[in-house]
Amino acid sequence: MALQTTSSAGLSGQYQKYFDEKMLPHAVQNLVLAQFGQKRPFPKNRGSKQMRFTRGDVAAATNVATATEGVPVATFRDYTYTFIDATLVQYVIAAKISDVLNWTDLFSTLKNEISVMGEDVALHADTQIRNGIVVDVTGAGNKRYVGATQTFAGLQALTQTTGSITITDILDGMTRLTITRAPKLGTMVAGPSQYVAVASPQQARDILNDPKVVLTGQYGTTKGILSGEVGTWYGIKVLVGTNPFIEDGTGAEGTYSVPGSAANAIYRMFLVGSDGFGIPQLGGQSPFNPNVQICDKADKSDPANQFITAAIKTYWVYVTLNASWIVSISSKSAYSG
Repeated sequence: MALQTTSSAGLSGQYQKYFDEKMLPHAVQNLVLAQFGQKRPFPKNRGSKQMRFTRGDVAAATNVATATEGVPVATFRDYTYTFIDATLVQYVIAAKISDVLNWTDLFSTLKNEISVMGEDVALHADTQIRNGIVVDVTGAGNKRYVGATQTFAGLQALTQTTGSITITDILDGMTRLTITRAPKLGTMVAGPSQYVAVASPQQARDILNDPKVVLTGQYGTTKGILSGEVGTWYGIKVLVGTNPFIEDGTGAEGTYSVPGSAANAIYRMFLVGSDGFGIPQLGGQSPFNPNVQICDKADKSDPANQFITAAIKTYWVYVTLNASWIVSISSKSAYSG
């Protein structure tokens, strides 16, 4: 009589999948624009939903006149204010799970949902800032393009290589900020007072391809390194954000669109200092430090307590304070991945 062997294959019905309870890492955005905004607290119970920013007058040499001995001054300097108004907007995101899921859950789904909702809120805020800059920075000299024509169509006519960002393009943008007397980032924020370049990953690839770039790991110190900073190029701090504004060179300028071909992709780089834009935000309702509201008790809408809800509510707005203090540079990239 042959000896029989019992194997796992013959008893497959008793086997189940073992779930590793440690979640795999997921892709997280690197968002950098908010650190350059003037964050202003909006107080509660003031009978207002709008914040007014006020800018004083600028100096003009023509205000000083020649005096004549014995003749009283007849012309007096006037002083004017410029007002920028911003109406706050409320945003909300919520999640809902059943009581049964809560009782039997293996992966702490509510906790995971709350975590990713925080990322949703941060990405939405960065997108609002990014889109606001694109809409408002339109003036000659501040809205720039790679290429001699300084036009969207002229940039689209270039190849990926000839349309890539160069140090000259960035220096021209920095010069524009200097001409408009845009305030530089202070020493507490970025080391020596300066402007910075916020690039897309594709533009950063073209920049880092230059051996003259000094990487952050080569600084010899971590002091003054900004969030997203990858290095300095001819002394200019370069930051990378993973939520860039992308346009299709064959489509409409100013419309976010990811083209099918890398040859038609146009990326926006922003050159900023400080006080170019503002972020009024109600206390406790900031998108950068949001509060989570969890409802896990029975109420009129859920008398049997069959659901748990979690929500994040924010009340804020992006506002351009001075469009001449921000430079937008459009370019292509030699990257084709």
